[in-house]
Amino acid sequence: MVFWAPGIRCCGKLPSRRLNLGVEHAKPMLAEIEVLTLKNTNLRETRNLLLPKLISGEVDVSDLNIDTEGLE
Repeated sequence: MVFWAPGIRCCGKLPSRRLNLGVEHAKPMLAEIEVLTLKNTNLRETRNLLLPKLISGEVDVSDLNIDTEGLE
């Protein structure tokens, strides 16, 4: 496998042991990216569903006790 990275002028063969260490190191980060991507998708879809209803008044949140301290 050929190793390449931005800023490196000469690319050579990366030893498979080092490559495997890199892959094992990256697996948790890739799993976290996947989880965060799913969460972002869920939040985006929820926003797109609720925002028009909030703006039109179809959903009333005036009676909710929401702590907004520190959100400014």
